[in-house]
Amino acid sequence: YILLELAKLYKISLNDLVGEKPVKAETNVNIQKKMYGARFLIMLLSMGIVWLVATFAFVVLKLINDSGSWGIVFLYAVPCSAILCIVFASIWKYRLFNFTATSVLIWSVLTCIYVSLYAYGNVSALEVNPYKGYWVLFILGIPLQGLEILWVFFRSLFTKSKKKTVETLAEKESESK
Repeated sequence: YILLELAKLYKISLNDLVGEKPVKAETNVNIQKKMYGARFLIMLLSMGIVWLVATFAFVVLKLINDSGSWGIVFLYAVPCSAILCIVFASIWKYRLFNFTATSVLIWSVLTCIYVSLYAYGNVSALEVNPYKGYWVLFILGIPLQGLEILWVFFRSLFTKSKKKTVETLAEKESESK
C-alpha cells in the first residue's frame, strides 16, 4: 500500500519505483518542476499571511487612533516577509534566493529603524535639522552586506571541498573492495 501511494505521489508506475530500471529523466524533471511550483506557492501563501496580519494591524490601529501614521505597519511587514523567505530558502537550499532575502532583510530593517526614528523620534523642537544624522544608520548596511557576501563565498568553498572529500572517500572505499 505504501509503495502504491509513493508511486501515485511521484506519478510513476510501481515498476519504476521498485524495478531496477532507472526512472526516466523526463519524469524527474517534471517532478522537480512540480515541487518547485508547490514550494513557491507555499512561500507566497505564507507571505500572504504576513501581509494579512499587517493589514489587520493597520485597520485596528487606524480605528483606535485615526490621527496616527499607521502605514509604517506595512513597512515592518517587509523584514518579516524576508525572514520568512530566508527560513524557506534555507530549508529548501535555494542559495540565491536566500542571499537575496538576506539582503532585503538587512536593508529593510535599517529602513524601518530610520523611518521609525524619523517619524517617532523624540527630538527637541529647538534643533534646526533634527533628522540629519539618522542617515548614518545606512552605513551599517555596508559591512553587513559585505559579511553576507563573504559568508556566501566561503560557504560555497566549504561545500565544494566537502563534496570532493566525500567523493575521494567513496573512491577509496570502492578501490579497497
